[in-house]
Amino acid sequence: MKREEALQLLREEPVFWSRLGFCYDPPRAGKDGKQIIFSRNFSRYQKTHDAFSAIGVNLHSGIIHSGWIGDNQYDYEAADTTIQAVLEGHPERWYIPRVKLNVPVDWCRNHPEEVFVYYGGPETPEEIAAMVGTPLHDWFGGDTGNGYPVNGGYYQDDRPNVGGMIGLQSFSSQKWLEDAGEALRRFLEHMEKGPYGKQILAYHIAFGCCGETTLWEAWRKGGENRRGDYGIGHRHRFYRWAVAHYGSEAALRAAWGIPDLTEENFRLPPPNERESQGQSLEQMFQDQLLPDYYDFLSECSASAVEYFGRIVHESCDKPAGAFYGYLVVPQAPYAGHLHLQQILNSPHVDFLASPRSYKYCVAGEPGGEQVPSQTFNRKKIWMDELDNWTHLDILKRADAAKNMAETRTVLWREVAKNLSYGQNFWWMDLGEGWFDDSAIMKELSDLYQLTARLRKRPRKSTAQVLAVVDEEGIQYSKISYGLAQGLRERLLRELRLCGTMVDQYCQKDLLEMDLSQYRFVVFLTPFAQTYEQWQKIQDKLAAGTTVLWNYAAGIRGGTFDVDRVRRLTGFSVKSRDGDPCSKCYSDIPLDFPALSISPQEGAEILMRAESGDAVLARSQDGKRYLASEPVLRVPELREMMRQAGVRMTAPEYCTVYEDSRFTAVFSKKDIDGKITFPSAGDFRELSTGQKILGAERTSLSLAAKDFVFFEQLTDTERL
Repeated sequence: MKREEALQLLREEPVFWSRLGFCYDPPRAGKDGKQIIFSRNFSRYQKTHDAFSAIGVNLHSGIIHSGWIGDNQYDYEAADTTIQAVLEGHPERWYIPRVKLNVPVDWCRNHPEEVFVYYGGPETPEEIAAMVGTPLHDWFGGDTGNGYPVNGGYYQDDRPNVGGMIGLQSFSSQKWLEDAGEALRRFLEHMEKGPYGKQILAYHIAFGCCGETTLWEAWRKGGENRRGDYGIGHRHRFYRWAVAHYGSEAALRAAWGIPDLTEENFRLPPPNERESQGQSLEQMFQDQLLPDYYDFLSECSASAVEYFGRIVHESCDKPAGAFYGYLVVPQAPYAGHLHLQQILNSPHVDFLASPRSYKYCVAGEPGGEQVPSQTFNRKKIWMDELDNWTHLDILKRADAAKNMAETRTVLWREVAKNLSYGQNFWWMDLGEGWFDDSAIMKELSDLYQLTARLRKRPRKSTAQVLAVVDEEGIQYSKISYGLAQGLRERLLRELRLCGTMVDQYCQKDLLEMDLSQYRFVVFLTPFAQTYEQWQKIQDKLAAGTTVLWNYAAGIRGGTFDVDRVRRLTGFSVKSRDGDPCSKCYSDIPLDFPALSISPQEGAEILMRAESGDAVLARSQDGKRYLASEPVLRVPELREMMRQAGVRMTAPEYCTVYEDSRFTAVFSKKDIDGKITFPSAGDFRELSTGQKILGAERTSLSLAAKDFVFFEQLTDTERL
């Protein structure tokens, strides 16, 4: 199959992912001398693969052993066993192996200067080498309280080394790239020449924490000093990169404000200097070393994805993809996930993926993603990892569905979300039996058929609300868990509960898109936006479009200057003493400087803090808002949308996923109201089969956590 044909399948055909072949990472042999696969009893996994094949899902995926078992050592028994278990006797199936390219443990001992070191860790090659393979060697990227059971669970990991002082490879290591590249070439040659080579559709490249192209320990929350990379080679490579970036050592000293800086005395800033501690705006946004460091980390991660993707293309000319771009999470700068444009413009990356959002994901909530997936889907194939916990979750987690009704709602919501965005997904069984129920498989069969049916029809976005995230705004500020969770997660949740469809793109997309459909535009992280960039975007918006700015919009649109906020938004801001106001979201940390809006002639103050300081204001013409702190909830946002002329599909506290082919509404509360379709037409509600002909509106009565799905009828279906 040619690569373009394979890409077409990746665009259109849903995938099933299982734990079959889930292997130890880094590799380790058991007492029998075989590489550890956490369960070599494949029968349960095979049963689920068979169930998905039975409903028409013939693209299958999972983790496969890379064969890289030691420094310059290779063994493909585990990989061969896995692929045989998935494909033997199933010529109709395609397989997408996820292959991890993290180094074997002994590689770290042999190349200590290339090892990832946490803050406060060893500083000499001898000290690093002495920690390799001991409890001080950490590579999992989680903690012992992760909730994964040892017996019958996800990892069955008995290592006593979580929480150590060194990780595996440094992402800036050329030695790692060379050796992992060689391991990948050998793996590809072995797979392609094997009995199932023609059934391998594409390769999912993985490395780093959980294989998600993220630096080790990137997901651990702040305050624990579990940050890197403070390795020997990494520190020197970053310094040389910075000198080249600025053109000379003198220019670097001036940019960083360190007159006596040299490569030998340079030290990376400690973790507590990378994160906001509720300091001043200057401390939050003025630093230049950190944005440069985050730029370097992201360049390393993105370049590695490109490098391995090129090897796949050159070796077998099949699609290559990876996890990348987790802008929603607070730790995105730590993870190395800010080089979206490099990835999007690379000819060596065909598809991208991430797990769905782990916040606001239960029935009744809008769900979501960890990335601006619509941005990725403009230039690449986006694959949404739907590892939603059904009511069969063996751990009975708080965010798992409680019963079949909630499972059904979540399954339909996630597919509706991806259909409305025009992107693909895979169903994932990470818990050994999440779909082991005939009623669940019946829902998945219906969803698979719906997906196949709708993808034969042209799709057009109907959203009139646009949320905009900017990776540069994230890069040019210290990490604030409160701002990240408040603006990149909670505010998105509130927007999506307003009863209308919401698109989300990156700021750079706006310069290339037709923006005329949008009536209400929300800039989530516009801290680095310049006035000149805004003017270009504004020229593309429809006349009268309403804009909502957040926090210190534009403050780093060049060098740090608070007055840039006024020029960009029309509102002046100032720091104020004390914590942010109590109207901020209750589920976010208040780790950012408190900020208020200075009164201006003609501006209307809509919300004040307890101190009397303004935290929400509207311009005299009603077309510009500034929220200086994360305070906006569904009622305020819905009223802004109403005044902006946005078509409200459903009542408030409903999530809407729709396009020109369907309208789906998911309720958080009991709802008794109306649905307004994008245009008058003929519809069928898929749960009841009820047909509504020639309608623009219809009644809506939903219990909390329930949904309706109206598919627009074709000419044939109207008869």
